[in-house]
Amino acid sequence: LSRRRRKLRLDERLADLPQPVRHRLRIDAKKLRYACEFFAALYRDKSVSRHRLAFGEALEALQDSLGELNDLFVATANPNALFEGLEPIAAAGLAAQFGTLLDVRSKSDRKLLKQAERSLAKVAGASAWWKTG
Repeated sequence: LSRRRRKLRLDERLADLPQPVRHRLRIDAKKLRYACEFFAALYRDKSVSRHRLAFGEALEALQDSLGELNDLFVATANPNALFEGLEPIAAAGLAAQFGTLLDVRSKSDRKLLKQAERSLAKVAGASAWWKTG
């Protein structure tokens, strides 16, 4: 668990990281979260459980925020590929609606980054609950 935690970029500003690096961070957070869940049964003390749950919630929130950011990035990278193989009129209509949706969603990039930053700060500030048992 300690090794997986060290792989997270706990001291980085997420806004400064390129999207592929943020996506890698999401994968590393996911691996740490699942490993924590796997070993949870070994730590039954209530005080440890409280810390473990808070740590897991912060990892989950980080993973969710970074996942949404990645989804936005992938969707905006090549939106035309989403409508390949459709009738031209249907594809044009969907592309127009999709463009409007992306305009609205892209404004939430900053909000998602702030959420991810807060979650990363919680993970960084949390105690290594697996060392306290």
